[in-house]
Amino acid sequence: MAALSVNCLNSKKLPISIAENELIYRKLEQGSDVLKIFLKRKPERCNVCLKLETRQIVFLRHVAGRSVLESAVDVREVKEVRMGKNSKAFERWPDETRKYQNNECFIIIYGSMFTLKSVSCVAKRDECDLWVRGIRLLTAESINSPYPLLVERWLRKEFYSMENLRGVITIKDLKAFLPKINLKLPTNRLKEFFQDVDVRRVGEIGFENFASLYHNLIHDEQLFSGTFGQYTTDGQRVTLQEFQNFLSEQQKQVGAAEKKGRDFVRPDVRSRDSGFKGLISPGVAPISREGGFFAVLAICH
Repeated sequence: MAALSVNCLNSKKLPISIAENELIYRKLEQGSDVLKIFLKRKPERCNVCLKLETRQIVFLRHVAGRSVLESAVDVREVKEVRMGKNSKAFERWPDETRKYQNNECFIIIYGSMFTLKSVSCVAKRDECDLWVRGIRLLTAESINSPYPLLVERWLRKEFYSMENLRGVITIKDLKAFLPKINLKLPTNRLKEFFQDVDVRRVGEIGFENFASLYHNLIHDEQLFSGTFGQYTTDGQRVTLQEFQNFLSEQQKQVGAAEKKGRDFVRPDVRSRDSGFKGLISPGVAPISREGGFFAVLAICH
């Protein structure tokens, strides 16, 4: 399935009040029982709910009296959500889905690669409409979310995937997390970072301390001064013009420097004076739309 335009996210039926938005979110958090239509196996009943903190659409299967995670869709990756049966999954099971009307069916198209994925579901008519409206609203909000908020949501998603039953993680979990931010550290150095936030000295930390540890890991003053030292006037941040000079002189991207510089300093993180703080991170790739040799966390106010 080829990549689609995000223009489809605009909808005349999007709620117009914050109160109505919140009401929709609360209902989606409670979840709905749906019939999930698969391409390679028969349709199955499951529960779909919104995890608002991480902006994920979560599908749960009922196994032996308990709910088991079946799959999850990141709202930031949603390209389109639409009503109807126009998907290969519905075409695969015509007999099983014939009795359902188009306004009882919805399809989520998502992905971060050129070839997209899709999820096809059947729900009650009012719940189907609620999911379509809610996902469109959430996707539009995510596109315009401030960069620091995107970072926090991504951190929460990673933390929740590692936490134990007590809602904490250990240094062992952190070792497995480091490759996700393209960072290598000796064990003794990682222990130092961990001990800085493990204030109770119990060998485990919650989300807030995990977030602090993450920012400590990626904030490398030596990396900033070594990379941008000659391209910053105040030693704290690099302006758009200075960044374009860096691209031209160090990356030899003379012709494309202006465009790439402006594209890199995304609108949601540009400051009023077109600059950004010099916080260099080799691990922002999982949460940034820009990938490359390094990434700059641009957090300006």
